[in-house]
Amino acid sequence: MCDDRPAEGAAAVKTESFVSEIGAVTVEQRGPVRAVVKIEGKHQSPERAWLPFSVRLYFSAGGEAVRLMHSFAFDGDEQRISSADSACGSACR
Repeated sequence: MCDDRPAEGAAAVKTESFVSEIGAVTVEQRGPVRAVVKIEGKHQSPERAWLPFSVRLYFSAGGEAVRLMHSFAFDGDEQRISSADSACGSACR
């Protein structure tokens, strides 16, 4: 979800929901100890597609847990997020 919140103290909030469109799924590593699956795509709404992402799933032999790493690249207008970036401060970094 995108939150276009104005500067601190302002009441108006515009939200926009996004879904993930998967473009490719690749097995990056296949071995006796570990396997890595990479999922690539973009987050999108009816109005636009942005934030290309990759999700890597790490599976270990004998392990009961799956490690997940979600990375994305900002490919939008940096002026549109300047207030959101300053509003979340160090929590976003």
